[in-house]
Amino acid sequence: MKLIYENKKEKGNMLYQIYVDVEQEYFYIKAGGDIDQDFHTITNLMLLEEVEKYKYSRFIFDLSKQQSTTAQSRIWFVSYVVPKGYAILKNKDIYAAAISSFNPIETAFTHIIMRSINSFNSQINIRLFDLDSVQTAKKWILQGKEKLVIK
Repeated sequence: MKLIYENKKEKGNMLYQIYVDVEQEYFYIKAGGDIDQDFHTITNLMLLEEVEKYKYSRFIFDLSKQQSTTAQSRIWFVSYVVPKGYAILKNKDIYAAAISSFNPIETAFTHIIMRSINSFNSQINIRLFDLDSVQTAKKWILQGKEKLVIK
């Protein structure tokens, strides 16, 4: 797995890293800390550039260390990033696994976002995994058998 992006600007306690596994063709995105709107926008635009480049349709979003995200960031992700990513990956089934945050409020918002995305298109398959379930999530996105499952 290769690190292709890491936030370089020390801005509070924010963490954002994008990895790509070219052998197994998926992205691993790790977010942590308190994510604000500007930071979220910049990092997700970078993710879209990488999706455009590689055309991989499998993702793991590791939110286990994420403390908070602004409402504007969540809205922008659902209303801009998801449709743009979907347009890039047209005619491909998309599998996205989200690893729960240690913060139960963030996990609740992740559920809401997942439901919103699922209503967007049935080719987007999403599943929420418990903390410390990265390997299980990886197995699921690579098998690509199940549809939406919200725990």
